[in-house]
Amino acid sequence: MKKNRTFQHPFDGVDYGEFTWCFHCERAHRTELWVENNWMCPGEKCHGSAIDAHAWDDKGGFPRCGHPEYPDIPEEGKYYPLY
Repeated sequence: MKKNRTFQHPFDGVDYGEFTWCFHCERAHRTELWVENNWMCPGEKCHGSAIDAHAWDDKGGFPRCGHPEYPDIPEEGKYYPLY
């Protein structure tokens, strides 16, 4: 069984799973792409930074806290609005 990779957020050291959601563009991207981009959002035309990064697997955090219908595994690059 393959174990999911985790990545540590640069500010608080919290482990992030496979996907990270951007508060700036409200899209989910692979965390690996965030890391490769020095924790800047990999979304096209997005200027989100590490401060905008939220772990998708945190069901109590943004944006999933208000959207229980959002999937456990998001579609990469899909718009998942907070409101």
